[in-house]
Amino acid sequence: MKKVDTYNPDKESFADYEERLRFIFVAGDLHDGSIKDDDPSVDTKRQVLAEKRRATLLGNCGSECFSTLRNLMAPKKLSDCTYDEIVKAATTFFQPSKNVIRCRFDFANRKRKSGESFQAFLNDLKKIAADCKFREDHLMERLRDQIVFGLNEQELVTKLIAEGEALTYAKCVEKVECYFSAVRDGVALRTKDEKIFALGGRNEKKKQQPEKGNFREKLSCFRCGMKGHFKNKCKVKVYCNKCESDSHATVCCRNVRLMHVKAEMLIH
Repeated sequence: MKKVDTYNPDKESFADYEERLRFIFVAGDLHDGSIKDDDPSVDTKRQVLAEKRRATLLGNCGSECFSTLRNLMAPKKLSDCTYDEIVKAATTFFQPSKNVIRCRFDFANRKRKSGESFQAFLNDLKKIAADCKFREDHLMERLRDQIVFGLNEQELVTKLIAEGEALTYAKCVEKVECYFSAVRDGVALRTKDEKIFALGGRNEKKKQQPEKGNFREKLSCFRCGMKGHFKNKCKVKVYCNKCESDSHATVCCRNVRLMHVKAEMLIH
């Protein structure tokens, strides 16, 4: 049977450690479900499996955890305690009950930090919610509401609120992920275009002088996106990362514009 690492209270709760142990039990056929109910020796086999589960826990938890468990169960010996009794005592000791009001206060005040990814924000919300003791049928609604409350992007928040009761948790997550994906793509495209202009247009920029007249100065070239000249007089070296074409810059690409329009439609 696969060996599980020792328990470290600084890295995980005992409940999480015990949950990992249960998967090990399933893999090693140490769970009660591996015994058929019509087996004449079902009680004896279940007792044997319970002792093996206890031995697996005590043999893998580590010296510090073992010593703590032994003190917790004293004056009884660990060999006289059941697996469930040991787990209950360990869970209570290593993970004392938290103040539900405090947990819910932290949940209600959790906002997405500057530079924090949406997925990291959502994962932390779920972690805090685990100690809030929300009713199971209300948990998804609570998470949905706090996602909306915790975002800093006012335009996105306004659109989410406009959905009303039709905004489910899954739909909310989908729309927010789509929004941030579109933002990331837009930033990446602008960065690439700036590099292209810096490399291909720095020499041309010195030579190129916009023609006189306010009308021409306001024009934008359909080939490079810069102002002051027509497409047929454009001398800037361009390249489109989307089409892999040298006939126009990425900022002037119709496919890129269409992509952002579709992303905007998904957000609405």
